[in-house]
Amino acid sequence: MAMSFPGWWLSDTFEDHFLVRLLNVDRMGPLKTRQDRFVGFNNKTLGLKIQTDNGCGLLDHLVIQDKEDATSVRRPDTKLSRKRAAVPKIGLDKTKELEAFKWFMKVLAHISLDKKFIFNWQEFEDAFFENTDREVTNDYMTYLFGENSELRKVFNQVDTDNDGKLVKAKIQHSLRVTSVTTTSTMQRTFQFEEDLPSLPVPSLQHTLTRYIESVKPHVSLAELERTTNIVKEFGNGIGKTLHETLLKKASTEKNWLENWWENSAYLSARGSKPFGGANVAFAILVMNVWPPKKGTQVERCALILWNVLKYWQSIHEETLPLETSRDKSIFSMHQYRSMFSSSVVPGIEMDTITRHFKTGRKMDQDEACLRSQTKEDRALPRSHSLLNVVGSKIKARPSQPFTGKVTKASVATFERLSPSVESVSLCDMTEVPLLLGDQSFCYQCLYTAYSHWGADIDAEYREKEGNCPDHIIVLRKGHFYRFTVTDDDGNILSAPELQRQLQYIKDTCENKPTIPSVGILTALDRTPWAQARIHLRKLNRHNISIFNDIESSLLILSLEEISADTRQAACEKSLFGNGHGRWFDKCYTLISFENGTFGVNFDHSVMDGICLVNHVSHTTEQIISQDGIWKGSTNVRELPDPQELMFIVDDDITKTISKAEEQYRNDADNVELTIKVTPFDRDVLKTKQIHPDAFMQLALHYTYYKMYNRPAPTYETATTRKFYHGRTETVRTCTIEAIQWCKAMLDDNIKPSDRLQLFKKASDKQMQLMNECVNNDGCDRHLLGLQLIASESKIPLPELYKDPSYIKSGGNGNFILSTSLTGYLLTLAGLTPMCKNGYGVFYSLPKNGLALYVSSWKKDAETDCVVYRENVEKTVNEMFTMVMNAKL
Repeated sequence: MAMSFPGWWLSDTFEDHFLVRLLNVDRMGPLKTRQDRFVGFNNKTLGLKIQTDNGCGLLDHLVIQDKEDATSVRRPDTKLSRKRAAVPKIGLDKTKELEAFKWFMKVLAHISLDKKFIFNWQEFEDAFFENTDREVTNDYMTYLFGENSELRKVFNQVDTDNDGKLVKAKIQHSLRVTSVTTTSTMQRTFQFEEDLPSLPVPSLQHTLTRYIESVKPHVSLAELERTTNIVKEFGNGIGKTLHETLLKKASTEKNWLENWWENSAYLSARGSKPFGGANVAFAILVMNVWPPKKGTQVERCALILWNVLKYWQSIHEETLPLETSRDKSIFSMHQYRSMFSSSVVPGIEMDTITRHFKTGRKMDQDEACLRSQTKEDRALPRSHSLLNVVGSKIKARPSQPFTGKVTKASVATFERLSPSVESVSLCDMTEVPLLLGDQSFCYQCLYTAYSHWGADIDAEYREKEGNCPDHIIVLRKGHFYRFTVTDDDGNILSAPELQRQLQYIKDTCENKPTIPSVGILTALDRTPWAQARIHLRKLNRHNISIFNDIESSLLILSLEEISADTRQAACEKSLFGNGHGRWFDKCYTLISFENGTFGVNFDHSVMDGICLVNHVSHTTEQIISQDGIWKGSTNVRELPDPQELMFIVDDDITKTISKAEEQYRNDADNVELTIKVTPFDRDVLKTKQIHPDAFMQLALHYTYYKMYNRPAPTYETATTRKFYHGRTETVRTCTIEAIQWCKAMLDDNIKPSDRLQLFKKASDKQMQLMNECVNNDGCDRHLLGLQLIASESKIPLPELYKDPSYIKSGGNGNFILSTSLTGYLLTLAGLTPMCKNGYGVFYSLPKNGLALYVSSWKKDAETDCVVYRENVEKTVNEMFTMVMNAKL
């Protein structure tokens, strides 16, 4: 480290300020020994703080490098001393490690020059040895990967899925978790998106095999024989042609499914959005901190809103942490671009999506000063200490030590705009965090940033993508209001300031009648809504402006007049409510009930459930960690009043609103949902080597089979976010293995040991299918792609898609059980069933618990979500007894 802080002073005078007391490297020698460190320097010193994973080794290195007397201090023969002596020293080999690391990153850059995102072993080897002396290369490999390291072994080590191919982002991630470097705290949310692998196309034979397997539980032997012949003919004929066409499309697009999926799964649907499975609702579970209480709505809502806006800010500034899979593959973060300022726009034949979100970050004074410098001003001589590096970077005064405030933004600037490694001393590059309040920053990231992104600072420093909306829309009693949630400097308003704006709206509406809301029109079938929207826009130009405000807003906030006293009520009213406090086309609607409870309604056309779960869970945790209390400044600046937005309507629109209200009430009354949180020990299952999700899927199948004496075609969501702009694949969890086990559980003649073996076999099959689907190796998305290729090519629909077995096994959205694991934190979220005779089953597995959210349609005489949910609970207990009595 190029600076040291030799203790904490019990003083608040300027000369004892932390940054003043930091020492340049040439003054660190005397601190090496205890007597020099604590005698004659400052009698108020409490201790020496060296921030590194190997402080003694670092000090040894610094003294050897920077002092003529390199004699090592003799250690006392004590247990602690011997332990510290056993820790490997950084020493002078750190120079070689840094050189090797830089070399390795240049190799990766060389491989990616042709914009390829996946490369094989031969390309990997050629890049390493093409223009590099083999002896030097092997030397570097030793520093990076240890003695006797071979390039082939390194390749195999990084190739975690053993497919003979490496992904550039995967290698970068692998390096970041080695001892050579560390993960920068300033990783950008979307920085690896372009490096993610393209969405693969499964082999045709694999898809058809998996499809036949999924059909077997649902058809007779005669039907299966007929379907098998149809599939065989498809695979040898038109299917083969369609597959080749799809491969060509995939070779030119990083995600061949992306636009197709949005269009076919969501935008081309013509039914009502909230009742067609596009809208998912959450209860925000903060009742332990905030019990339902009248008079708390606005104050609590302000704090919830502030936390939501901080989440938006983290996406906007790209500080939202990257998400990874269990095998450490980096997940696509692209969907988070659509969480805020997104909306679906209705069309006569097909809807569209409008996205107004932009990334960007407000510059503070330090950064503004820095941006005014030239490249020459930013160049630094090697002799400068880290303290002067920071000072010169921020204040543009290389010759003067920096004594001002080091802000988080300044450190971020220092990282992005650092010079090359040759311009900064070795000590500046070692893995030593500088403590800045609660921010721990690692300067190794400077080296990583330079090596990977290059030294063209001006080209790399992109301030923002463009202007991002910073207003929200508030609905109250059918009225629309608009206000900006940031100040003139781009800072988010405080919770008390947000409370002031919300209270203004509530007070203003106090003496106003509840009016029919234009928002109810968004619940109409899509074509009638599109026609009404066109009519409204033609009525008055003012209406166009209101549509623009709503569709570009960060989110909709509904200040409800109704209360939600229980979790059940919060779930029910968040899913639908009375319709007047919603704009169902909006991705994000935050719902604030009159008694201080909360929910959220998302249109997940633009993003999948797991991202929504992550956000809601984060918001919930923040409220709990804050004890539900705003702990910042209570000062409220003078703010402009929220602006009311009033649509100009005519008799035709008024009649359409009345029709929409009637249709909405009928549809909403047809939906029933039930929730329950019960004990569930997932850790016990893990000790038995049973995955909790596989356990739950089998519980759902067994319950349905007991109730109806037939298997249910079942959809479970699998994420494909390890690929570029990945969304989901369908896991067809109703397998022959699952049904064989269900039948065995109902057969008294089957021995418990045999049942257990069948259970284990079914569980393993479930996990096999899940693992295939997260790698986009399922059958549904591939079959959809082939079907759409045929449609676009004006080829008649192949017989496979007209075969009754296709529908019976769940094709064309006919899954009786539509299910999803909503995570391992307590989550209550769900939507309507996919089929009129089906169930929507959503479950989370928090520690020691099982949270069930089950929905059904009341008009279907055969289904009852309450009965099904109760039976699932009984089934889970029966299965736990089986597992606990077993010897696995």
